Amino acid sequence: MPHIPEISAAEFQVLKILWKKEPQSVREVHDQLTQVTGWAYSTTKTTMDRMAKKELLQRQSFHGVFLYQSLVSKSQGLVKWVRFFADGILETDYSNVVNMFSQSGNLSESEIEELRDLLDKDNGGKND
Repeated sequence: MPHIPEISAAEFQVLKILWKKEPQSVREVHDQLTQVTGWAYSTTKTTMDRMAKKELLQRQSFHGVFLYQSLVSKSQGLVKWVRFFADGILETDYSNVVNMFSQSGNLSESEIEELRDLLDKDNGGKND
């Protein structure tokens, strides 16, 4: 699995929006985020600019407006969160967390399979 920088909770919120529809401008993302986070526009812009510097997002200029696209797939992003929850919060095996995702219905079967594959590769083929 390619190196993916740590993803903060705020960055994960931005990615979740972009994974649904890409590319989007800061304004488009902000209009969706503000309903959940209450962020000021400047907070959204700063977060997205930092994500571009971390290479989590790609930023392209289109007719004077920056459009952002994720450089991390939904499954790759979830690997970071599964590892965090499994190791740090639940102190359990990754497969238990993946099963929770599977039962939630929020991921397609192919996304669940990709998540399992990425965790196996990231874990050297072993599930602790």
